[in-house]
Amino acid sequence: MASPQQADEDYNLSSDERLGLLQRLQDAFGDGPPHFWAACHLCDTEMLLVLVQIAQINPGTIRVIAGQTRSMVACWNQSARISSRTTTPQMSPMSEKIPPSGSAASSRTGSLQGTDSPPTKKLKFSISRSRLARDSAAQRDSYRCVLTGQPSIDVAHIYPFCLIKEESDAFGTRHSFWDMLRNFWPEEKVAAWEAEIFPNGTNDLGIETARNLITLSKDAHNMWNRGAFALKPISVSDDNTTLTIQLFWQARLEDIKATMNLLATPQSTKDLDCNIGAFEFGGPSTLFDSRKNPIRKVKSGDIFELTTDDLEARPLPSFALLEMQWFLQRITGMAGAADVEEDWGEGDWDDEIGNPGLDEIGGTSFISGDLTTSDPAAPVLGSDYILPMMNASKHYNTGE
Repeated sequence: MASPQQADEDYNLSSDERLGLLQRLQDAFGDGPPHFWAACHLCDTEMLLVLVQIAQINPGTIRVIAGQTRSMVACWNQSARISSRTTTPQMSPMSEKIPPSGSAASSRTGSLQGTDSPPTKKLKFSISRSRLARDSAAQRDSYRCVLTGQPSIDVAHIYPFCLIKEESDAFGTRHSFWDMLRNFWPEEKVAAWEAEIFPNGTNDLGIETARNLITLSKDAHNMWNRGAFALKPISVSDDNTTLTIQLFWQARLEDIKATMNLLATPQSTKDLDCNIGAFEFGGPSTLFDSRKNPIRKVKSGDIFELTTDDLEARPLPSFALLEMQWFLQRITGMAGAADVEEDWGEGDWDDEIGNPGLDEIGGTSFISGDLTTSDPAAPVLGSDYILPMMNASKHYNTGE
């Protein structure tokens, strides 16, 4: 069972230990940008201590890290997209069999000498979306949103698809994103997150499997992209067939400034049944669980169970990737989505699964290291068709 202070931190209320470190960082460095402020309230406390120690020696280094944090968030919520407008060919994976967790079997980078290219120029293959992975995730979740039970869904990536593609530039967006994570979380934790997508390292091509996919309603997916809520992974059953997650609505401070006192208190997310602040227009963002009778709002702290009947063909979402999402979504929710005006590229949208049918639509770390088909068809849904519910997610309200 979580300690009272850990439970408070789940609702974005800092522990006494964190507040003491934030006071020291504020004294040594001063105010910082809003995304840095949010990251300091949510990062690993050991890494926060390292930030304090650096600030006391060289505040300029912290200034660089603080300035990069917005770019880290922009990469995560896909405000800044990696352009895929390129003349290099794309290849689907040679085999679309989904590897088990930690397996090195995956799509790999390759290179061909172009017949019309100079001898020194190589054409690189980049990963393309796997329909098998998409359909596997949709089938696993019974073609319904895991949070609301709605049958019209998007198959959403946990880790952004646009950051899976091959990137040969060691200073490129994807590499910088992973380096920036190491400013706030320990190397072993970041390495565990990284291994789920890049089992051979970030210099290689990432893998595209159902472990990086979760089914959400269109509204839920849109809210998730804006940081309106975060999903905390709680546990996986002993037989690895049930994943328990918890939803927490996020709350953006009304008085977000260009620079924030690091001791500014985030808004508590406890007892929230909606989000206000993720969108600059409209009213509260709310989700309703259609499986409840009567239909009821989804609240902060509500628990959901995702299940599978086949660990290899329909693996559960990755616990590690959901953990990374748990932190980054909350930074986005507290400080706001980082709307960086950059090239959005092509083909980076998550896949939509409508009703009926399944139709596709079209930094640097200063701290890490040594411091000093055969395509399965979805059911054609008619008026008398009942969606399969064998593996449908279960929702438990903490207030019951």
